[in-house]
Parts: sequence; structure tokens; C-alpha cells
Amino acid sequence: MPLQTMSFKTPSHRVSATLAGMTPLSSTLHHNFHSGAQDVRDFAASDLAAQWIPGSWRQSLTDLSYSVTGLWDSLVRALMLVL
Repeated sequence: MPLQTMSFKTPSHRVSATLAGMTPLSSTLHHNFHSGAQDVRDFAASDLAAQWIPGSWRQSLTDLSYSVTGLWDSLVRALMLVL
């Protein structure tokens, strides 16, 4: 069954469902994963986090969000090659 090109509106972006061969569900998951990582980075940079979390921990959260997102992207690419 061929993938159909389909666009849908998410809270902050328009996402193409066939982006790099992704299905609508995986495209949404991919977007939400990246959006969640950005939320973690935004929180780590906020004044609220600065009041409660030491600077080294906030930097570690930021670094971790980039590492986890990079790992996610690698897994998605690997699965797309295999499947």
C-alpha cells in the first residue's frame, strides 16, 4: 500500500506525513519527540529553573536533550533503512 501525501496541523508546525518516508503516526511521534526536547531546553534556560536547579545540572539537561534527540534520529533513520 503506497504512502499517501497528507498534511496535518500540529500545535506549532505543519508536518508532512511522508517526510522521508514516514507514516502519519511516526511523523507525529518524531515531531512530538523533538518538540518535547525543545521544551526541556527551554525550561533549563528559564528563570524558574535557575532558581531551583544548579547551573551544571541545567547544562546537563540541555546536553542530554541533544544526545537523546540525536539517538532518536539515528534510530529512525536505521529503521527506515531496514523497513
